[in-house]
Amino acid sequence: MPKRVVHIQAPTGGLYKRRGFQSQPPFTTPNCDNVRIDDSIDGRERIGSRPGVKILSSGTPPTGTGAVKLLSSVRWGAAGSEAETLVLAIASVFSYSTNNGSTWSATSTGLRLSPSDINQYTAADYHKKLYIANGTATFAEYDPSDNTLTQAPEVAEDGGEVPGDCEIIVRYRDRILLAGDRTNPQVWHMSRSGNALDWNTDATDVLSAVSGTTSDAGSIGEAIRCAIPHGDDCIIFGCDSSIWTLRSDPNFGGTLDNLSQRIGIIDKHAWARTPEGWLFFLTQDGIYAMQPGCGDVPISVSRERLPEELIAVDRTTTVVSMDYDIRFRGIHLWLTPESGTATHYFLDVKQLLTGDSGTTATFWPQTLTSNPGFQPYSAYTYEPLVGANISSSLMGGRNGVLYVFDKSENAIDEPSYVEIGPLSTTGQTGQYFTGTLDILHAVLSDQSNTVTWKVRSGETPEAAFDATTEYEGKWDNVRNNHTVRIRLRNPYYIIRIENLDSSNYNRWSVESLTAVVNPRGKQRFRR
Repeated sequence: MPKRVVHIQAPTGGLYKRRGFQSQPPFTTPNCDNVRIDDSIDGRERIGSRPGVKILSSGTPPTGTGAVKLLSSVRWGAAGSEAETLVLAIASVFSYSTNNGSTWSATSTGLRLSPSDINQYTAADYHKKLYIANGTATFAEYDPSDNTLTQAPEVAEDGGEVPGDCEIIVRYRDRILLAGDRTNPQVWHMSRSGNALDWNTDATDVLSAVSGTTSDAGSIGEAIRCAIPHGDDCIIFGCDSSIWTLRSDPNFGGTLDNLSQRIGIIDKHAWARTPEGWLFFLTQDGIYAMQPGCGDVPISVSRERLPEELIAVDRTTTVVSMDYDIRFRGIHLWLTPESGTATHYFLDVKQLLTGDSGTTATFWPQTLTSNPGFQPYSAYTYEPLVGANISSSLMGGRNGVLYVFDKSENAIDEPSYVEIGPLSTTGQTGQYFTGTLDILHAVLSDQSNTVTWKVRSGETPEAAFDATTEYEGKWDNVRNNHTVRIRLRNPYYIIRIENLDSSNYNRWSVESLTAVVNPRGKQRFRR
């Protein structure tokens, strides 16, 4: 049988573990870490290492120790001269920066110390101030015009009682919404329209304060874990095992409708929205998505590709954050344990691929093991950071330091690899034939650093996946036209490309990969 030239395509479909090894879909990988389909050198769709990570500022903001529990920002100032202040909270210390995180100052008064089991705070940008909830008696108000931080009174001037012990605060329809208090976690509260400190629900006008216990829309029969505003059209409430949407204003014909009685959203920052309005969120059944709008049924995304990886995440032991990365057009999913390291994910959503369930994303694992203290505890999409190389995804570490992705960083500081296959030495799969892998030909991108290649094989696709390395070597871009002659005989093989040189975890990308295989005849079966 004549030899065959096989042009091996980059695994644009990301990590895939749903089907059997012999049915591995084309353009997917059975195993990878710290790689992206859009390389970090030129942004071309050719497999390569993810962008490097660097510290945003010189280190921990003043007097702050511990994990970053809040990242947010607030726009303020007169029209035409507006400014944006970036803020963060570490325990009870509240700090601010007016120059995109280059330098920090702490407010003279801090936040009330939250209960020890509150791992993340929430904030709402409202009328040129920032309102913060962290599970203490009442929310706090930050005024960026004079950098003061004050706690809301328990009883407002109008006589209304300010809801206390709430973990969730958002802005919706010119109101402040609070939810997630420990006594009545199923109840939501809204301030008077236009006034964050008016909580008098006895008033009868349509702009007055309102709650789930006073509104005709009603409360939810399950603890609220997150609240997601969708413009002024609706707000979505995520519970452990249900999702609800409150449409319009509760004082003006608003209705509370159920979207799912089985799927919930596990925590207050376990969601992210794309510019097109797609909502992605983490449930006990993995990642789900909702189309733009406020009434669509949630669609399963992750289990169609990763059947085991993202299910049954325990929010009491894992800090979950999601944010949309404007520069690299994807969603970061951070799953940070209280100690140690974990596998996180980048969801490539720039092309909403059509899959078994209609709409999905591709998944790319990313680990951060070189610095165990840097495990993202908070994440925030901060648009002023976006540049030619800098990501908009701002990450607050468990060590109290801020980080960003930077594609100009030559060192990514982490091992990265991708496996391609299982591939057939006959050029076809599912046949009773075997053959040999004779030649591998590779071209790296011009600015790629050296990579290590490895090949292993087996009598079945799964045996090839489980096998040990049989051939390996290095490719560099000095003589960037590499031809390697191999004599590997088995029906199936897997190619692994990596930068696993502990002294040189540098960025890399592969322009093309070609194999020459030689079908040899029928496969021998053992009796």
